[in-house]
Amino acid sequence: MISAFTGPYTLFQALVSGLAPAVVGAGDGYVEVAPVDEVAAALETCCLRPRGGRTEVIAAGKDCLTMGAFLSAFLDEINEWRHQRERDPVPFPPIVAPDRWKRLHLPLVREHLSPMQMRATDLLEQFEAYTAMRRPFEPTFPVTDPAQVVRASTRWWADQVPRRAGHPTEGWLMAP
Repeated sequence: MISAFTGPYTLFQALVSGLAPAVVGAGDGYVEVAPVDEVAAALETCCLRPRGGRTEVIAAGKDCLTMGAFLSAFLDEINEWRHQRERDPVPFPPIVAPDRWKRLHLPLVREHLSPMQMRATDLLEQFEAYTAMRRPFEPTFPVTDPAQVVRASTRWWADQVPRRAGHPTEGWLMAP
């Protein structure tokens, strides 16, 4: 059981709430995801049948999603969930390259952000390594159908926290 919504769930929540005005990453970069049951199976295999101390990688490899495909899988699923509950859809966010975000966007808006927006911006910065990957990992334990992993995770997250998932998406407003 997942006891805390971290990792991609943090991004899901930020997009749904509007706290993420953009996704900082590479639109054509890769995003690796792995479902917890496949992680558990890989751990079990490694514990019960040690594989010589090599580094194991649970990843989709050549089937890895691009950032755009990852966001599309999430938004298609969350917006279907929201439609079933008569909620407005979450818009597709702009994808901004990390260097452009840090050099151009953030310096221009920083002084106008509320403390909550600044915290959200700082929190989401930790995901840049995952949102701007230039090539997928080479798996030793391949993840099958990563888009389905994202869709299933999105639906599960929304069902667990329906108030957050159904919250009206509010874009950034500058603090007074």
